Amino acid sequence: VSNFTGGVPPCLTGEIGRDAFAAALPDPARLGLLNVRFVVAESPLAVANLVPVFADGATTVYENKLFQPRAFLQPASGAVTLDSRDAGRMTLTAHSDREAMLVYSETWAPGWRATVNGAAAPVSRAEGALLGVRLPAGESRVTFEYAPLGWRVGWPVSLASLIGLIVWGYFHKIRYTRTSP
Repeated sequence: VSNFTGGVPPCLTGEIGRDAFAAALPDPARLGLLNVRFVVAESPLAVANLVPVFADGATTVYENKLFQPRAFLQPASGAVTLDSRDAGRMTLTAHSDREAMLVYSETWAPGWRATVNGAAAPVSRAEGALLGVRLPAGESRVTFEYAPLGWRVGWPVSLASLIGLIVWGYFHKIRYTRTSP
């Protein structure tokens, strides 16, 4: 099976030992791409680009110096603002000095669609697992929408089934009341 997201922690599948997570260290660059600014740990972390900012007993909060904004441009410079975000839909405005890839820190999965300045645009995997869409130079209005095939087909089938059940129940009740003394 390909093109689907999901996973089971390796410690539960036997791929690595159950105690391996205790020795694992966070990767500030990858966490930064996922828009993670702070890391909380109950043991000291000697990791470059993670700076302690608060401690209380054994718990320490580290700031990730490689933190990235939720949306950014590659390789161009410019600005991206998030105009609106609803369940499965976000709208952004980007200003780029040249053609660029807009990277949005949301997990790519089949079913993501995008429009750039009102025209359909292909959504690609950026940084291996995030949403990406190509933009022209200048100002662009981008909309991402998550509408997987299962949802687009599933809700009409479910609605038709519900209507069928209601109709069946209605006629069954009429038939039952006619045959009852």
